[in-house]
Amino acid sequence: SSLSPMLPCPMRKNLSSSVLSDVEPLMDGDLHLRPLAAQDEEYVVRWRQQPEVLSQLFSEAGPTLDQHRRWFAALSHRTDNVEFIIVERGNPVGSIGLSGVSPESGGELRILIGETSARGRGVASRALSLFLDHAFSGMGLPLVRLQFFADNAPADRLYRRIGFVDDPTPV
Repeated sequence: SSLSPMLPCPMRKNLSSSVLSDVEPLMDGDLHLRPLAAQDEEYVVRWRQQPEVLSQLFSEAGPTLDQHRRWFAALSHRTDNVEFIIVERGNPVGSIGLSGVSPESGGELRILIGETSARGRGVASRALSLFLDHAFSGMGLPLVRLQFFADNAPADRLYRRIGFVDDPTPV
């Protein structure tokens, strides 16, 4: 099967700070974002292997536990990634993060709601709002970009509602 085209969507804020902040838990009532930890490996691998999630990722197959462990070990040596677990009412339900982070150019957003019970209830919207506030205000990033498959209408509606716009530059 062929992939649908990806839609690049930036969100811009003009902020003067260029210092990346330390990763700390972010709170909003019964929803919080906490840094990804080694003990999250089984959740992340299970979520990324679900067919409905995998179909929206830019990879052919979900990671194995060993692949995830290698990725997580390498993550500790990087300064251009920020990774959080989305926790609702004490239960991990997804992940959100930025890759390619730089104070000058911002970063690329990823979000995954892995637990089916958390989908369609506003969890992604709340997590995005909390995380983007941190990216712009806490980290001082000037831009957050994302890409997603054009046929993912729910994602398109969500990202536009949050404030993302079409990027006129070609991918």
